[in-house]
Amino acid sequence: MKKTLHEIEKHELFQELFPIKEETKDRIKQDMSKNGFDENQPVVLATWQDQEQPVCIDGYTRIRVADELGIDQIPVVIYSVDTEQEAFEIALKRQANRRSLSDAEILQCVGTMRTWYGDPPNGGLKYDVSEIAEKLCISKRKAERALRVAEKATAETKSQVKAGITSIHKAETTIKSSYTEPHLPNQKPKRPNRKGRIVEIDPDQWEKLSKIVETTAGEIEDLVYEALDLYLAEDDGNDEDDTESEEDGDRAEDEGSWEDRDEDDDDEDEVEAA
Repeated sequence: MKKTLHEIEKHELFQELFPIKEETKDRIKQDMSKNGFDENQPVVLATWQDQEQPVCIDGYTRIRVADELGIDQIPVVIYSVDTEQEAFEIALKRQANRRSLSDAEILQCVGTMRTWYGDPPNGGLKYDVSEIAEKLCISKRKAERALRVAEKATAETKSQVKAGITSIHKAETTIKSSYTEPHLPNQKPKRPNRKGRIVEIDPDQWEKLSKIVETTAGEIEDLVYEALDLYLAEDDGNDEDDTESEEDGDRAEDEGSWEDRDEDDDDEDEVEAA
């Protein structure tokens, strides 16, 4: 099925969910100018209760490019779902399956999942951390970080993430720094591991890691911190002097707020730097 551009109705929620990126638009434009509109990548429209007229839920970049190239007839596919939230999840799945979402897009989606559904005015089902991770194709730890930033970060910090200036991980670290005591400049970064022992990291090694992190995206940064956690966990297993009672081993993780958990987080928490 094909529709003309003026027949395609836009929807504010979906139009703002994945903002058009110039580099992506330029790449699509270069391909479309040579090969035309890809029939295998139709624009997705949907209808649901109280939305009888099909609206666009996926394909805003392709619509923009087609308009700039003067392509009026474009292929579309129309879904009929029960609720707007179902249409929202279709859009998430198509985007997340197509590519890895940037930190800016993840935060935008998490913000929508946190405020648009489960509360007035729409009253849809709320999303927990596991559902957010599954639907955005990210780790649960990443979903937790994004949710904390969405809930606790200042408007300025969230704007920096959405603009690609900083990462979700750095934004979360900024939040944590407001309630954790910083290290002195000449101190080695320290972190009590899950068994209570203090682990020290050589400042020179930490400086080298920090320089690498500064030149990479948030996703790589997360991997660096998680790799350090794995290294420390292995080190714990090799320490013959490090013993732990069964009572300590069976102690359940505090289910309180994330602020109360402080540095007693799970194995995937990042190493705090000076």
